[in-house]
Amino acid sequence: MASGDWEKASRLGPVAIPALAADWQKDEAGHVRHAVLKAISRIKAGPVAGILIKALKDSDRAVRIEAATALSQLGDVAAVEPLIAVLGDEDHRVQTAAADALSRIGDARSIEPLSQMLTAGNWEVRMAAASALSNIGDARVVEPLIGALRDRDKDVRMMVVQALAQLGNTLAVEPLIIALMDLEDPVRRAAAEALKTLDRNWEKSAAARRVLPQVDAALNHRDYWVRQSAASLLVQITQIQSDEPSLAHAGARNKQYRQMAYETLIGLLDDADRDLRAAAAEALGRVGDARAIGPLRGRPKGGEARGRGMWAGRRQKWQGRAD
Repeated sequence: MASGDWEKASRLGPVAIPALAADWQKDEAGHVRHAVLKAISRIKAGPVAGILIKALKDSDRAVRIEAATALSQLGDVAAVEPLIAVLGDEDHRVQTAAADALSRIGDARSIEPLSQMLTAGNWEVRMAAASALSNIGDARVVEPLIGALRDRDKDVRMMVVQALAQLGNTLAVEPLIIALMDLEDPVRRAAAEALKTLDRNWEKSAAARRVLPQVDAALNHRDYWVRQSAASLLVQITQIQSDEPSLAHAGARNKQYRQMAYETLIGLLDDADRDLRAAAAEALGRVGDARAIGPLRGRPKGGEARGRGMWAGRRQKWQGRAD
């Protein structure tokens, strides 16, 4: 202790706690208090939890972070309320450490305060809160996580998607289908994987039918990738649901959806974006509606020979499918 070798002192076990605690309280240098507290946390016995809880109010940010991290490793439920209080710390790194600690402890008392942190100012805090809620695993966390799918940060949205997949609650299927049209490709990919985890036949679900109006509205979105994702999703849902025998009683509604898909995709053939026009043409081929042959036959106007050949090959393929 006299030479400042606190780590060596901690190897003595609980007998060293009084001396280490005294050193931690009397030293004015934050980096020294941090080192002493780290040595105390290694002991994991006796009054260590009480010392760490007290350290959550230390004036030094690094000490507070160390205390929260050490408490997560102890897993003492006595630390839950003090850690919840630290979620309101002025430093987002301390807030994140507290959320991570609550995640590892997994006490249901932290559900509501962590849910409130999903709207915190810092994106790291929001990510930590989403991860913590998924680890707690209570059904009550599903609704706040679904709301967080609209977060302004793509990394937070990805974490929320992964959290919902981990929870395994099928209430998340509908919002995750909508996430397939997210502005960011990593989020769309994560949503696709999450849907496979929750329901491998999600395209046939009632949730898929309920989102069709939102999919249709997304076809007019300002972002190209959102429009393209919406077009593909519209065809995917309407085609699979139409071909599903168990949904034969819903044939009239499926016919309506396929008609909506056809009309929308025909309209996209005149979109200003070349790639979206190509995607619409491919989608029309998958729909297999013979009415599309006429509109497709007139494309491209004044195009190169290779382009005309490409379209001719596709028309032949689609004519065969329609027949």
